[in-house]
Amino acid sequence: MSLDQYGRNITYLRISLTDQCNLRCVYCMPEDMTFRPKTEILQDDEIVRLAHIFTQLGFTKFRLTGGEPTLRENLTGIVGRLVALPGVSEVSMTTNGILLKHLAKPLADAGLRRLNISIDSLNPKTFQRLTRWGNVDDVITGIHAAEEAGFPIKLNTVVVRGINDGDDIIDLAKLTQSNPWQIRFIEMMPLGSIADFQLSHIVSEDELREKN
Repeated sequence: MSLDQYGRNITYLRISLTDQCNLRCVYCMPEDMTFRPKTEILQDDEIVRLAHIFTQLGFTKFRLTGGEPTLRENLTGIVGRLVALPGVSEVSMTTNGILLKHLAKPLADAGLRRLNISIDSLNPKTFQRLTRWGNVDDVITGIHAAEEAGFPIKLNTVVVRGINDGDDIIDLAKLTQSNPWQIRFIEMMPLGSIADFQLSHIVSEDELREKN
């Protein structure tokens, strides 16, 4: 059993599979970001070994993250090995959804049970402004591929002042009226070399609740 400072039993662990990403979101990293060589990140066997150690401490749920985890080689193989570990009740993943068109069904077949998909605007121009490189149609296609593969759809939206804090979040919220989906609006946190941008573009939860 793993207890935190408040005596709560912790059973959930996030595992970053890569620092690489196929987007350069303005609230996440600079456009000229450089990444670590593959030899310096955890290898497949190391990830599985660490997960096994954590299961012996009482961890039962693992969430795969990045960077962008769908860029990880042998992703479905890693998922399958984690799912097969004794004591694991669920393996899930957070993704930008761009590659789900091809990966959603293989991931489901490998035993992945839940996906959180990031989408910050339905407007193509706003989406590209936020992600620098992204095409929102790729994400929408990925969302539908995930739904067809049997995943419950949970969407994440980072709200950025002056960019997508107006009609964009209203349009995204309306998706839940016509689809059995959930959406979560996320407040930015200052991080690393772009902390100044994040601090100056934060939209609070109270502000979001006032929009209609």
